[in-house]
Amino acid sequence: YITGNGNEQAVPLTAQDLATLGNGTISVSVVKKDAAGNTSTTTSNTFALDTLAPSSPMLSLATGISDGATNAEAKSATGVVNLLSECGSNIAVVLSKTGVTSINKSFTSTGSNIAVVLSDSELTSLGTGEVTLSAIATDSSGNTSLSSLINFNVI
Repeated sequence: YITGNGNEQAVPLTAQDLATLGNGTISVSVVKKDAAGNTSTTTSNTFALDTLAPSSPMLSLATGISDGATNAEAKSATGVVNLLSECGSNIAVVLSKTGVTSINKSFTSTGSNIAVVLSDSELTSLGTGEVTLSAIATDSSGNTSLSSLINFNVI
């Protein structure tokens, strides 16, 4: 029970409350009762509870990249790496190479493969050699996945 003060109030949930409720659609009902004992009609609402992290993004080399990517291949619509993650999640991608500044990219997952395409300036920054791509997904509830890694060569 919550004692009202005439203003909107948050109802805090403990870790145990969240565990008891579980993930999914949660229904909430409220009945107001005044000092005289009069009650209002019930007001109900629902919300989605999601405390589970998304799976790590699935990464695969784009077609023809297993022997290394030329600048033309890296800039093409198929890119260098394909990303696949929970639909609607934001995917943070970091491309790095020893001794080179990291390049950050972000994508919103559609539930289908997304091609990581590199620009001329990104290819210039990376230069030739082995590049590591790491990806982390964050779902719409703010839950974050573990990182996925894949390496490819720019030739």
